[in-house]
Amino acid sequence: MSWIVLGLCVSALAVLAAAEWPRLQSHLGVGRYGARASRKARRRRSHLVLVETEELSDFDEDREAFAESVVRDLERLPTIDDRD
Repeated sequence: MSWIVLGLCVSALAVLAAAEWPRLQSHLGVGRYGARASRKARRRRSHLVLVETEELSDFDEDREAFAESVVRDLERLPTIDDRD
């Protein structure tokens, strides 16, 4: 086997390993995306609670006030009148 063919094979393997590295990390448990890191993150988030918007009546009022302020601000914007 010539050196050129060997170099191309090694380069192809390096490109393949670089492309599949995130998947390999998750399977091997290495680095930030490993199984251990995901278990730690799940434990950190276990005490968090999802708050539904139906429970917050102030949220709807704030949303309406914000929408009104946006409309009011858009009406105040200067416009350019077309000249004939």
